[in-house]
Formats: sequence, C-alpha cells, structure tokens
Amino acid sequence: MPSRSGVEPPCRAIAALPHTDATTGASTTQMSDLKPSGEPQDAHENVYPIIHNLQFGYNAEISKVATSEFLEHSKHVVQIIEKMGKMFAPLKYDMNGNINKITTTYLKNEEAHHYLEDMVLIEQADGGGITIDALQWLRRLIMCRFAPTRKELYKILSSGHTHTKEHIVEEMRLFKTNLLACINHLVTFYHDNNLENEAVV
Repeated sequence: MPSRSGVEPPCRAIAALPHTDATTGASTTQMSDLKPSGEPQDAHENVYPIIHNLQFGYNAEISKVATSEFLEHSKHVVQIIEKMGKMFAPLKYDMNGNINKITTTYLKNEEAHHYLEDMVLIEQADGGGITIDALQWLRRLIMCRFAPTRKELYKILSSGHTHTKEHIVEEMRLFKTNLLACINHLVTFYHDNNLENEAVV
C-alpha cells in the first residue's frame, strides 16, 4: 500500500537494489505499432542491454509521463519477471493484463493520451475508471510484488555478458532511480487528484 506521504514504499526487490542520485529525464525510446499483447516484445532476449535505458517515460522537467514509453518499459519489467521462473507467472499475467487495459485506452486517441496524466484525467472527467485502476494496480505490482533478491536480479542481468560486476551494479542503481522517480511521481499525482483506491486485494 502507498504511504500517506504520497511516496510508494519500496518492497524487497527495489530496496535490495543499490541507490544513486542520478537525474531522470525523458528517454528517446519510440513505440511504433503498439498493441495489447499477452507477451512482452522479444520476451526471451537478454535484458541487460536495455535496463539502463528504462526511464519509464518520466520527464522531471514537465512532471509528466509519456504513455507509450511507460508502457514499453513496463513490458521490459515483465520480461525480467519472466526470467525469474514459473512461480512468478501470476504476476506476469496480472501485469500484462493491466498493460493491455492502458494500451487499449491509449490507442483510442494517441494525441490526447500522449501523457499518462492527461489520459487519466480525461477518463476521470468522463466518469470512467478502467485505466485509472489499471495504472494504479500496475504501479503497485511493479513496486510490491516484483520481488527478486539483489543476487537473483544480478544473475538475470549478467547472464550471457562479460561486463564487470561494478558496471552491472551501476546499471542496477540507474534502473532503481528511474523506476522510483516515475512511480513516486504517479503516487503523488494520484493523491493530488483523489484517484487512489485504497482497496486491498
């Protein structure tokens, strides 16, 4: 559950990652031909080459999250989870379900829904709730149920590569910083706009 301060409490996987104070910004990842899907793109490729680029669409300068980048980078988190084994299949299923719901709304009007915040506020004004709930639960799933140990995550990221341990740990730090910056921004946005559903499942 998020705290009353508007900051998502990091769960075991995120807390286990090393920390850095690197500044986040919008990445240049493009999302062509985005479609709802039960599988992340290139699900079986090695995840190390992409992890340091995962900024989740968050641009601190304008305090907004680009929808297409957020969805694409969330799929890469699912890709990491897939490598953690069958016991995480329910988490993968739930995350993909929420990604698909958000994607469906995004594709209805990509211009108006360019930023997550605008898409959510449009739905709120229209009296809807599917995307609002899907984004909230995707955020919570990423933070509180994505739970490899630091050692396990290091093993996933280093598989098939000859990078030094220090280099990979630095990439893990950057990944953590980018992820927390985006998630904590969304928590604050939800609280500020009375969007948070405090229900527990």
